[in-house]
Amino acid sequence: MFTDPVANPYDPFTPVYDPTRFFGRTDVFGFIQQQLIVEHHPHAIGLIGQRGIGKTSLLLQLPTQLGARTLIAYIDLSRVAYDEAGGLLSAMADAARAAFDVVGISTYRLPATPEHVSATELESWFAETYLAVTLSALHNNRRLLFAFDETAALFDALDRHDVNADLPDFLSRLLAHDERLNMLFTLDAADEPRADAFAPLADPLLR
Repeated sequence: MFTDPVANPYDPFTPVYDPTRFFGRTDVFGFIQQQLIVEHHPHAIGLIGQRGIGKTSLLLQLPTQLGARTLIAYIDLSRVAYDEAGGLLSAMADAARAAFDVVGISTYRLPATPEHVSATELESWFAETYLAVTLSALHNNRRLLFAFDETAALFDALDRHDVNADLPDFLSRLLAHDERLNMLFTLDAADEPRADAFAPLADPLLR
């Protein structure tokens, strides 16, 4: 008697949201966890792999894998409005607020993103006002990890001069300022050479 084969539930181009359908990658999670607890440095973690290998799925599993002490603010860089002044920083502020909501941390203290300001003014606000308030709202020795997906989109925006040329250095300065702040970027293997000129990913030992 002929029976239909069981359909494969996995699609390399469909991210896995359900933790019960995600398996493996313990070495990658271990590497990330280790980098979060070692001596603080002004560089981000880079996850590099072929398209469809599961980078987005891995990011989506970080809250389960890293535990309650690490708050994950996920950002799809391909969806950021780079044509707007400070589009990336606005997306980061929104992602941090969403991460607070997920774990039940009150967001009433978080300042609203100012409107009608230049990208430079928004950088100053983000570094001096927003992050100070946001990180002080973390409790129980928590840290905030911005998980950036589809980094090629940001590289392209830099190449087009849609964002300030000093943005990579600005992100590195943010990382250096407070040990409770971390960043992680995913990029395709073909884009790894572009990471060498991107200040947050300048340390090859963190890729």
